[in-house]
Amino acid sequence: INEPYNDINNFNLGFEYDKINHTAIALSYYLRCAEYTDNDDLSYECMIRMSKCLSKQGYRDFKELTCLEHAISINPQRPEAYYIMSLYYSFRKIWLKSYMYACIGLQYINNDKKLIKDIGYFDEYQMLFQKAYSGYNKGKINESRKIYFDLLENYELDDNLRNIIMNNLSNYNTLNLEKIIN
Repeated sequence: INEPYNDINNFNLGFEYDKINHTAIALSYYLRCAEYTDNDDLSYECMIRMSKCLSKQGYRDFKELTCLEHAISINPQRPEAYYIMSLYYSFRKIWLKSYMYACIGLQYINNDKKLIKDIGYFDEYQMLFQKAYSGYNKGKINESRKIYFDLLENYELDDNLRNIIMNNLSNYNTLNLEKIIN
């Protein structure tokens, strides 16, 4: 009440409302934070969170996409928004754009800055998976297969993702999966 223009207060209020799925009010606090802050990283995170709120509400694809694009315009050298854009397009089976955003995001994967709160982006392997998955669906079969093998051999993956990759690899017919399992 005493500091309605305080960026962190607005962010924290938005986050608390977001946690209990009051996305409309969360969205308004994230927007206030993004408008009043001088911190580009905070503004970037707010735009991503606004996009996620709109996604939860449903039927606001254009606005969801606009928030992600705005996040990228604020800080184009962070990977999170590219990853979410890749997910956005792969969910809609727009493979070329999904692949493109995964490729762009991989260029910024070593950005050491962390977001204030977790948004579900964990590691390079997720972006690589997106590139392989969307690449396969747009015809980049050999590249996709190489990425899947790289993921299986060089990254610690949970059982669910490992099973998805193994299942995807079974579509290639020319693989020796026994070598990877052992």
